[in-house]
Amino acid sequence: MGGKGPLPRNGHPARFAGEDRRYRLLRLIKQDGLGTLWEGEDSFLQCPVAVRLLSRSVVPNRQVIRELRKRLDDLHRRLDHPTIAYVYGYSDSEGPEQFGVMEPLSGETLAQRIRRSGALEPAKALSLAAEIADGLQAAHSIGHTHGGLTGESVVLQRDGSVKIIDFGVAPVTGSNAQGKADSPSSSEPTSREGGPTADVHQLTVLLRQMLGNNDRHNATLDLNGAARHSAIELASTLRRAAAEAATRRAEEIRKAREVASEAEEVARETEVRRAEIARDAEDAARRAQEARRAEEAARAEHARRAEEATRAEEARKASVARGKDASEGAEEAVRRAQEARRAEEA
Repeated sequence: MGGKGPLPRNGHPARFAGEDRRYRLLRLIKQDGLGTLWEGEDSFLQCPVAVRLLSRSVVPNRQVIRELRKRLDDLHRRLDHPTIAYVYGYSDSEGPEQFGVMEPLSGETLAQRIRRSGALEPAKALSLAAEIADGLQAAHSIGHTHGGLTGESVVLQRDGSVKIIDFGVAPVTGSNAQGKADSPSSSEPTSREGGPTADVHQLTVLLRQMLGNNDRHNATLDLNGAARHSAIELASTLRRAAAEAATRRAEEIRKAREVASEAEEVARETEVRRAEIARDAEDAARRAQEARRAEEAARAEHARRAEEATRAEEARKASVARGKDASEGAEEAVRRAQEARRAEEA
């Protein structure tokens, strides 16, 4: 692969790699202790690629460059696993600015995912760790180790697949994507052995990070003990644990759905009861209104009858008064007639 490419600099990233500008750099996936990782394009073959540009501090001299190229060449010829990013080639130049060309990569690194979203679901974390363990085992079977496995050396593709990058870089350069190989925190158990054992140990450290450094998961999985196993044994253990975690998660979801269903049923019954109470209240209000109207009508009728009775009593009294006046008039007429007859007789 032709030539060296200039390293991107902060605020002014390079857009091509290779002296012949064959590889166009399209999107920066990450920048870390080893250099930069780009989504790119092979302008000669017109196909997508990933380009790993190594910083000068990682490859300080020709001896390191030659050893690294030897390892990459052997990996290119002998290692082909779906979990490991396939290396198409690397720069031919022995200059300090080195790059490797890999199969297309997209998405984000596992470290970026954890920083963005926090701990993964246990089943997802265990399944992902099992896939990584499969890739490590494939490399171990041909005598290679990663030597610097961290969340920055695992790429989560947009299509859901997983790719391990930077195989063989740490054993040669003494650096990983975080700047220094095999550097867990002081609270984590360390592995003093190199080779496959160190890779398995680094994977258990990474799994703790995926699980949010939860002591309960650590005790359940016995990660300290798992670190002493081979990658293939660890993969088997992780898959069993992932299946169990998925079963537990499915049971939790089922129970949660049952609780939600019961809550919905209670809510429906409550709503029906509220509707019934509302209807009863409306009926009571209607009956009360009818009763008030009937009471008002009765009062009006009572007042009307009382008024009629008053008028009738007044009419009776007037009639009595008129009868009395008529009787007195008749008596006066009889008296006058008698007086007239007496006067006539006299």
